[in-house]
Amino acid sequence: MIEWLDAGWWPWLCLAPLTWVVVRRLRRSRRDALRLALGPRAEALTDSVDDGRRLRAEVIAIVALLTVSVALMRPAWGEPEAIGVPRGADIVVCLDVSRSMLARDSVPDRLTAAKQAIDDLAGLVRNGRLGLVTFAGEARLRIPLTRDLAAFRPLAALAGPASVRTAGTDIGAALETASRALEPDAKHATVVLLTDGEDHGGSGLAAAERLATTGVVIHTIGFGSELGARIAPSAGGDDVVTHLESSTLRSIAAATGGSWSHADETDRPLVDLFERHIAPRSATDADETVSRPPDRFQWLVLLAVVLWLVHGATGEGRT
Repeated sequence: MIEWLDAGWWPWLCLAPLTWVVVRRLRRSRRDALRLALGPRAEALTDSVDDGRRLRAEVIAIVALLTVSVALMRPAWGEPEAIGVPRGADIVVCLDVSRSMLARDSVPDRLTAAKQAIDDLAGLVRNGRLGLVTFAGEARLRIPLTRDLAAFRPLAALAGPASVRTAGTDIGAALETASRALEPDAKHATVVLLTDGEDHGGSGLAAAERLATTGVVIHTIGFGSELGARIAPSAGGDDVVTHLESSTLRSIAAATGGSWSHADETDRPLVDLFERHIAPRSATDADETVSRPPDRFQWLVLLAVVLWLVHGATGEGRT
């Protein structure tokens, strides 16, 4: 029986069939354009192409993409073996990417400062897992919990207002999404909320109180100033003034026994938070021993590399 150690990557399985559909449509469009431009001569040109060879090239490329997608999910099978796994906290970071985070009362702006804090944390964590939720008027799980922090860091750096489609700020939606990303029986589940505290949805505190009943601790870090800063409107009109709402963040943290801090209190706010509040909480336990089948993703990666080498060496991709 196959176990999936990082099943949260399953949406990547859609990459291969979507790529195939796009390639087929582009090829059909190119043929139609040739027929329109060249008339009867286009038939002679298109008929000269070895369709079987082209199909083989497509199949090899699609299978290689599918193999990589499956490898990301880390399949494991075979005789179970005892594996020592260091205990560490599962941390889901909720990053506010609403337009108010573009205000420049943090250096260089609130959003950039928050993303730098996330990168600092990813460079420090060793045994735990990190996940990322981006939110504005809606929330999305951008990165499922993972130990692969080398992949986490560049993906987190890409987060911005385009990460979500709905304007506004709904902290409650962010916390609910983070809750679903955490494992129900996680012993050291932690949510870190990075925002200016403006909660247009008004459900942040209620969501925090619900998470508290499951043992999740929420730490909040505020960005910006309570005096406020101006940001340009999305389309015409007057400038908008946005303020740090620290009282909201204090209440959310207090509801779960977490901490509140202002990002400007230290050069590396998330590192300071981790060292003071998160690492000591998970360090009280010894390493845990789990029994599971051995990880087999390496063989899938090797297969994908071989397929790409075959695809390139035979020249089938250049028909």
